[in-house]
Amino acid sequence: MSHVGLLPHEVNLMGGFKMQGRTAELAMEVIEDARAIEAAGVIGPETKALPYEVGKAVDEAVSIFTFSIGAEAAGTCQFFLMVTTCWSLLTL
Repeated sequence: MSHVGLLPHEVNLMGGFKMQGRTAELAMEVIEDARAIEAAGVIGPETKALPYEVGKAVDEAVSIFTFSIGAEAAGTCQFFLMVTTCWSLLTL
């Protein structure tokens, strides 16, 4: 898995924890990143902190799973459900 949109390891370079892909140019960069991830053979990108429309465009641009984190229901699945479920199981 890899990230598109907000990159946690570069958050300080991106101006903090902010929504990404807000302009058409930045949205296209995110989509191209997702295509490059697919070409590299990754299972699927995590779409982070993206407007719904950009997350949906990423999901439609690739044929692999997309895991939405902060891109609403735009991805193939929403990652927060897995994290919440795992956390619940670990704290039993």
